Amino acid sequence: MWIYRYGNCLEGQPGLIAGDGVYPISEGADGPLISPGTVMEIPTSLRTVRIRGQLIQVSPTAEALRAHNIKPVFPGQLIWPDLLRLLATEHRAMVLATDAERRRRMLLELPQILQLDEWHHPDIMKKELASDTECFRLMAKVLANSDPTYYRPTEVPNTDWRNWPMGGML
Repeated sequence: MWIYRYGNCLEGQPGLIAGDGVYPISEGADGPLISPGTVMEIPTSLRTVRIRGQLIQVSPTAEALRAHNIKPVFPGQLIWPDLLRLLATEHRAMVLATDAERRRRMLLELPQILQLDEWHHPDIMKKELASDTECFRLMAKVLANSDPTYYRPTEVPNTDWRNWPMGGML
């Protein structure tokens, strides 16, 4: 995953630079996470992965995905985004960025004012801007006033991966 950073107290340029990637998932005892000769296909033999160094049992099957209400990106084939969605469902805290990973490149010890797990994100493919959304305007108000009570959105959150079925494919 990539962490984009913005602000006026950053080490380096705002946005995304080399070293901003976080890779909590690696191969387990079964070998590679991607089938040799493919771009993103999950090996049918995959039964373990490592998340932050801890060996985790996985069952990346169509049945397991269905049990978690996960629709495969390509029916009949399991690919990397399908596995990530399954792991995020079963091991959410382990796959998300840690506080230290989120704060990397921050030059000051700033207090965290607000953390969101869901929000209404602009659809950049439709040329929507962050300033076009109530959510981002409210986040700006929270930051300007250092007061999280200003965040009271009426827009429906759209950041659940189910709203972006091809997410991870760009």
